[in-house]
Amino acid sequence: MIGDFVVIDTETTGFAPTTCDVIEFGFLIVEDWSVKAKGSIFIDHGVRIPYRITQITGITEKEIIRSGKDPLTAIDYIKNSIIKNKLIVGHNISFDMGFLNAMFGKYGGESLTNRTECTLKIARRKIPKSRIMDHKLTTIADYFGIETPNAHRALGDCLTTFEVYKRLLEI
Repeated sequence: MIGDFVVIDTETTGFAPTTCDVIEFGFLIVEDWSVKAKGSIFIDHGVRIPYRITQITGITEKEIIRSGKDPLTAIDYIKNSIIKNKLIVGHNISFDMGFLNAMFGKYGGESLTNRTECTLKIARRKIPKSRIMDHKLTTIADYFGIETPNAHRALGDCLTTFEVYKRLLEI
């Protein structure tokens, strides 16, 4: 059913999946267009969190050390408890999928092959440049009047992406 899917978002230590790491994974499990479960986990790769990433996300090394799961535990949880065989929805989903698949490969796992829906691509098709400054998640949310109190945090961005996805499918 189209109303059953998982919304995901990642926060990372940079922009290159081959040299940077996922430090936070957020999700919403949606069934019949209703959020059935939500959450986020920190992932501790034993690497430093760049100062610029802390500035953007607010995520500190202390948080990762205190609350982070080891990558193998996180991968098992993400693949087998959250994503399973569900449709995956995200904003700029190729970014998140690239990082997740790089992490899975780094630790000996298989890449995800789930179908995906990208709110960035949908927004570019449905909202002309003449009506919006750019197609960043927060800009699209503003366009629809959706509040974004926890931007650049995985769970907050999942909640925003879900609301944006619903609005985009209505136009």
